[in-house]
Amino acid sequence: MHTELATPGRITDIAGLRGRGETFTGQTDKGTLQIVINDDAPLGRQPFLRLFTVGVVEDEPTYFGSSFFPLEIVE
Repeated sequence: MHTELATPGRITDIAGLRGRGETFTGQTDKGTLQIVINDDAPLGRQPFLRLFTVGVVEDEPTYFGSSFFPLEIVE
């Protein structure tokens, strides 16, 4: 499983935000994703931000999933 930050039409390259996470192998029920907010990130609520996950078997995508991620940058 590999997870990225995404907005409509963009995956990974989100203005002002960077996600650092883990790619999982085998079965697991938890992991970590660190979101780094750059100085040029727009203030306020980040509309339609989501976590996008791809599961692969032998380099072939077998699962796609996403979940909305509420984030508001205040300063």
